[in-house]
Amino acid sequence: MIWVAVFPTLTLLNLTIGPLLKDSNPVLRTFVLATVAVPIVIYGAMPRLHRVRARILARRCGDQADLTGSTTEHHVLPGGPSGKAMSRMVLAHHLP
Repeated sequence: MIWVAVFPTLTLLNLTIGPLLKDSNPVLRTFVLATVAVPIVIYGAMPRLHRVRARILARRCGDQADLTGSTTEHHVLPGGPSGKAMSRMVLAHHLP
């Protein structure tokens, strides 16, 4: 699932920032792209993908209950770019 977030992020960054860095050292180019891409993926794309995955798994399990009900556990993770706590859901029922 990580590639669903990483590949489009790197593609967009290469299309937007790439021309500015075309004459730079490959190590510097990689450093700049990674420095921009990692926070976007960690704090932007992955939390959204985890929420989508939780909804899909809940539907697949036949669970029509609210996702805040007894079928999920909530874990609060510190930080985030806005300084607010970020939460993710972990389904109690896992598919094989």
